[in-house]
Amino acid sequence: MESLQTHDCIQFLLPSTGQVMPWLLRQPSGDFDVVTKGGVCCSDDILGTVTLARSGAGLLQTYRFMVEEDLQQGTLEEVLQAFSGASRPFSVLFQANRHMPLRVRVLIDFLLEKLKQS
Repeated sequence: MESLQTHDCIQFLLPSTGQVMPWLLRQPSGDFDVVTKGGVCCSDDILGTVTLARSGAGLLQTYRFMVEEDLQQGTLEEVLQAFSGASRPFSVLFQANRHMPLRVRVLIDFLLEKLKQS
């Protein structure tokens, strides 16, 4: 874990606090947070961090479903596989009305299926 501190890590600032989101890693003994360092920060847009990683700005921790295609195509490479598997909760928000658009339902079903696989 100490070697992680020597790498540039893309920092995501929590919109609610402006604080850097620590990385969540998994070991057999349980999940734990790691505070990373890096000169590149992004706030309010988690997809922006993926764009930065694609551009070579540093290491990134994000939800696997957001980078699955990049991993398959070799655009991004997974590191720290031994510590993967931990995930923070997230929410899907959509406007409540009587008719949910099919594209929203398809996205929700896709995300639920991907989460079952992890």
